[in-house]
Amino acid sequence: MNISHTSPDTTVQQVLDKIDNECLVVDALGADGVQGVIDTWHQRSRSWSSFSLDLIAHSRRGVLQLGGWSVDGNGKSQLLRDACAKQLAELRLSEIRLLGCNTAVTPGGRDAMLALADVFRVPVKGTVVPISAADFDASGFGPMKFLVDHRHLPPLVAPLEAAGTWLDRFQSVTSHTIKSLMGKLRRESLADAINDWSRTRPQLRWPIRQLGRGELDAILTRAAPKLVHAPGLLALPDLELIVPIEGDFGAPRYHRFTVLLDGLWIRIYPRDQPDGIVLRTRDDVLADALCKGTELLRS
Repeated sequence: MNISHTSPDTTVQQVLDKIDNECLVVDALGADGVQGVIDTWHQRSRSWSSFSLDLIAHSRRGVLQLGGWSVDGNGKSQLLRDACAKQLAELRLSEIRLLGCNTAVTPGGRDAMLALADVFRVPVKGTVVPISAADFDASGFGPMKFLVDHRHLPPLVAPLEAAGTWLDRFQSVTSHTIKSLMGKLRRESLADAINDWSRTRPQLRWPIRQLGRGELDAILTRAAPKLVHAPGLLALPDLELIVPIEGDFGAPRYHRFTVLLDGLWIRIYPRDQPDGIVLRTRDDVLADALCKGTELLRS
């Protein structure tokens, strides 16, 4: 049972475009929530012996954010379990899979897995790498090797140590360098730059800061040279950086840079790469970037 939310941003939509028959919800509870999906499936004739509840959404620091539901074993999780106890038993819920980036490798994500397992009394599986649209097909999530359950969590690894390994599983970009891509960045209006921000519920929105070119260059000097394609990456941004284009005529235009995975990855947006290109930083740039420039927007 593939479940995502009714107002996906650009990257989540890239994932949903790969899947057939996904169900879209606004929250955990109610007729338009996960509860309603389970009720509807319970009322239908069915031929399966059990099912997996696959929740597909962005994560933040390893905790999945499905519409209005932070999937962390909080009160909504218990209320959902109580509301659907009969249906889940008869449908034979076999496992819950948290399909966002790194849901099994952060302290918050692990705590969420353990709490959900305690509430639903089934194995809860999370991801040990960032995942993207490339990991899905018509039936849903594919590569089982990137999942672990709450009973077999791997040792915690410092994120900076793992960031390079995470990048290795995506398609490399060898025809460009960071310097060459900086000369062909997409020009965006402020409305373009905040499109995904405006589609995200206020509690999860990220700061948007305007930087000067010199301030941005200081951040990018800390980037590793490897570049990859990672369309449909299921991680909420930590920060959006926009840099005014000097000497432009008419309405202001900007170059945009998205800081991801606690400051360890940055997505840049060349004109001929609509999904953007991802690079890795050599250290955590998030705290530094949050001090630069001027904050334009926050939730």
